[in-house]
Amino acid sequence: MTVPSTCDRGEAGVVVLPLVLAAVFGFGLLGIGVWRVTETSSAVVDAARAGARSYVESPAATGDGTASERAVAAARRSASAAGIDDVDVLVRSSTRERCAAVEVTVSAQVPAMPVPWVGSLAATTVSSTHRQLVDPHRDHLDGVAWCLDG
Repeated sequence: MTVPSTCDRGEAGVVVLPLVLAAVFGFGLLGIGVWRVTETSSAVVDAARAGARSYVESPAATGDGTASERAVAAARRSASAAGIDDVDVLVRSSTRERCAAVEVTVSAQVPAMPVPWVGSLAATTVSSTHRQLVDPHRDHLDGVAWCLDG
């Protein structure tokens, strides 16, 4: 029967400890990345909604270009309030009249897994589109309220 020497004791702990620390660190970074994507997704949805709302609630005398500028500004303010400063905003509208639809799309880049001292290994784009109709009962707008027909 061989008796292990005293210098072999604890060798498994020295080998396993770095692997455990690397696994905990890696899963921690993965969790942070998933949380950032989820948080950015929520902020982008809110920004698209704020942009569309700003477009349809612009004063009736406002032209399509000015209403689009207001929508972009509102979407950027909403995203900035959530801590996202770099967003792309696209406003699509045909005309500014009763029952006309506007679509506001907001997109943001999110690093999927940020690594300290290295930067991000990958990035994903999170986007949301919100579609809203101009109020059919709005005063001083052109067009027929066709969206009220049953």
